[in-house]
Amino acid sequence: MLVCTMLNAPVAIMFMFNLASGLFGGCLGQLLLDKLGLRNDRSSGERICRGIAMGSSSHATGTASLIQSGEEETAAIASVSVVVCGVLHTVFCSAPPVRRLLLALASGGAGGG
Repeated sequence: MLVCTMLNAPVAIMFMFNLASGLFGGCLGQLLLDKLGLRNDRSSGERICRGIAMGSSSHATGTASLIQSGEEETAAIASVSVVVCGVLHTVFCSAPPVRRLLLALASGGAGGG
């Protein structure tokens, strides 16, 4: 939300992309991971990769779709992935050099200079 306000962009845009990634991942994520060879019926390593992919890309919607399809162990990994990605994102973006870079990029994109 902060980036949207810095860019003078409507916050609704952020919500639209967040919703789109969640819906896309929730509806098609499992099919895509199956096509890539990351199936739930194989080793626990593939379940971990599958859970991390669903949690980090499609957030809670992807995690809920895993629960709905009976992949409870994979969904547990996905829920941890959501939290870890959120914490790492916050810590990374809060570091002063990264924050200055993001603010410079945002002001350059909004102000044109």
